[in-house]
Amino acid sequence: MPSCEGCLACEMAQVMRIYFTSYWRFVFLYIYVAHVKLAVTVTVESGYSKSLNQSY
Repeated sequence: MPSCEGCLACEMAQVMRIYFTSYWRFVFLYIYVAHVKLAVTVTVESGYSKSLNQSY
């Protein structure tokens, strides 16, 4: 593993790697939250309409 002290290209590559890993983590987290929110909304709405149908 060669030392990359003071090498601009290596430092840029490291920064980009860190940035992209955190970026993709954020993207996956956002997608996951959106899916959970959608699933909860669908479940709640279907349960709500079922309770409405039962009350009539």
